[in-house]
Amino acid sequence: MTKSSKKGGSKNSKTKKRKTNTSKINKKLQQKLKSSSLFILLSILGVIGAIILLILWLPPPGGKSPSIRPPFEEKHLLPPPPKVTPKPHPPSVIKKPKVAIIIDDLGYNRDIDDAFLHLHAPLCFAFLPKAPYTKFLANEAHKLGRHDILVHIPMQPLNPIINTGPGELRTNMDIDTLLAVLKDDLNSVPWAIGANNHMGSKFTTDRKVMTWVLEEIKRRNMFFVDSRTTALSVAYKVAKELGVPTAKRDVFLDRNPNPMAIRKQLKRLVKIAKEKGYAIAIGHPFLITWKVLYRELPWLEKQVKIVPIHELVS
Repeated sequence: MTKSSKKGGSKNSKTKKRKTNTSKINKKLQQKLKSSSLFILLSILGVIGAIILLILWLPPPGGKSPSIRPPFEEKHLLPPPPKVTPKPHPPSVIKKPKVAIIIDDLGYNRDIDDAFLHLHAPLCFAFLPKAPYTKFLANEAHKLGRHDILVHIPMQPLNPIINTGPGELRTNMDIDTLLAVLKDDLNSVPWAIGANNHMGSKFTTDRKVMTWVLEEIKRRNMFFVDSRTTALSVAYKVAKELGVPTAKRDVFLDRNPNPMAIRKQLKRLVKIAKEKGYAIAIGHPFLITWKVLYRELPWLEKQVKIVPIHELVS
């Protein structure tokens, strides 16, 4: 073999090797591009999903609400709804049963609270006395013709760790201290015509202190709704004894704040109302509660007559 042929053979083999190496590099680059493209796509989808969740679940944008607020209720102590036996009526006298819905714990989130004020139904509104937006929102409710405004009086729970917020009434207060705090609470909510208890699983079981509270409420010609945060509450009974117009809750709408559970509680509310002629529900300023009420109020109004709470106290 000649020297020239040997050189030609070595050049061809080097060229083949270069082509092979180039194709391998191209394949690796393509694989990297595919994996990086997939990663970018998944990242974009993740960001979009997070934005959608924030839009669905966070309260509407606007004024900032304070970061600290008391919890809504003592869930583990809530008594079951009452069992009632339906009373048959002749067809000629059957009327729609009456239902009152109270929205508790208002005054901490101006945007969502205002959304409840604008629902097209005669709802009732219970404001925490020391919440930052209570005065503004109570005045707004009155301007809108929502006259069933209540003072949501913080009362001592059984669990000492739970903070009910400022203005709390406690069983160890003497009468002068208790009445001073109570009067300040009642004076803090403009246009209030009634009151109900915020928590109070300990306080509402004490006949002595409940008598002091209800005597002051009677002196002001107000009514009292027992939120029944415990089955041992004596508030309704003492109010009856003192001649204070009163009523007690039948259903908590959003003890479990998800749409299916709230709809189930609305159906329970209707069932109780049809059995005894009326029923009282309490809800809280959750965005999901507002959404369910907004969607279900037309159905609810076909089943019952929604009335202000003052129509159901006696």
